[in-house]
Amino acid sequence: MDNFKKTIQEGLIEHLSFLPPEAIIVIISALPIIELRGGLPAGAFLDLSFQSALVYSILGNLLPIAPILLLFRPISKWLVRFNFYDRFYHFSQEDSFLKNSLEFQVGVLLAVLSVITRNFSPFLVK
Repeated sequence: MDNFKKTIQEGLIEHLSFLPPEAIIVIISALPIIELRGGLPAGAFLDLSFQSALVYSILGNLLPIAPILLLFRPISKWLVRFNFYDRFYHFSQEDSFLKNSLEFQVGVLLAVLSVITRNFSPFLVK
């Protein structure tokens, strides 16, 4: 799997070579497969400092969040027209009794912490 990621990373750098290095790092870090684990080594490969590569990698990793949050509800409302999604949507809404509960809030907190830990743990271990 690491070899596959490295091949994708090198291919992206080669095909995006017309862009500035910072834009390449943001694009690589925004991809779901590679994320920060590919953005930081690509920054080193493109001769960026660790600090700037980290900033652009985090920016790229956060970039998809805004469109997802803004577009999820309108796209979901549009997809409810279709039977397969309507069944899934109503099932998930019926099961969301935990929406405002303490368990839900703790679950969201743990999910956020796991993402942070997953992304930064390789740099904590030497």
